[in-house]
Amino acid sequence: MEENDPIKQIEEVASLQFTDAEIQIICELPDQQMLQPEIIRAIQKGRLEAEAMVRRSVKQMANQGSTPAQKQYFELIQRRKAVIGGPSETDPELAALAEQK
Repeated sequence: MEENDPIKQIEEVASLQFTDAEIQIICELPDQQMLQPEIIRAIQKGRLEAEAMVRRSVKQMANQGSTPAQKQYFELIQRRKAVIGGPSETDPELAALAEQK
């Protein structure tokens, strides 16, 4: 992370799952700046990238046979299905795993 890049700093702090108010304090952002689209996007991006990293770990552990990780991964699949309405044609790996359960 480049120390002088405020967007990267916001993404990094957001990846640690701080609240918006905490990010604002840590990054010393004025109230009006918190409403700017690029700040909102940086916060979302940081949180989602951290979540993606955790999901990669869960997937890897599930593929290695961890029953708790398999359960958690299956729950992620079920949650996605509930949101988009079924397995995605572009996501055959998840569709195959869901069919196994």
